[in-house]
Amino acid sequence: MKGDAALTVTDTGTVDSGDLETIRGMSTGFTDATAVATINGTAAEITTLLGNEGTTGNTVGLDGGFTMTVSSGNATVAQVNTMSDFSTTGAITATISNTDIADLDDLTTSSADQLTITVATGAVTASALNTVNGATGLNVTATSVTGITGTAAEFETLMDNTGSTGDK
Repeated sequence: MKGDAALTVTDTGTVDSGDLETIRGMSTGFTDATAVATINGTAAEITTLLGNEGTTGNTVGLDGGFTMTVSSGNATVAQVNTMSDFSTTGAITATISNTDIADLDDLTTSSADQLTITVATGAVTASALNTVNGATGLNVTATSVTGITGTAAEFETLMDNTGSTGDK
């Protein structure tokens, strides 16, 4: 194969992020992976792949509508935010390793994403819990919370979000 050959990944299903990086490394040319519907792998592999996304040269072309699944290990808030910043319509599925409310309320994801989140902080604000709740479509486990402060409106929103398992 010529060293600068353009490559096209024709898979329309799930592709491992490590495999896409291997394919990208086979050539100094552009790798088109815009047909891929789901990318899975570790959070580090996925964010590395996203960092190598582009439209020319030794990059991988990705369509912003694909879903991302962290299929091995956990993801940090920063890693999931990187995924969220890239994806326009695709959902992100991951378990978040951060458990401190000060980290978790920095999530920039949406309720379309399927994030497993546990809050291990004792004293929190209703506002922060509401922010974390809005970052996932799943129930947030907040059973370690022992005290909540906030306005009446923040508490009302929080109570409207209470789930059937854990605390949403």
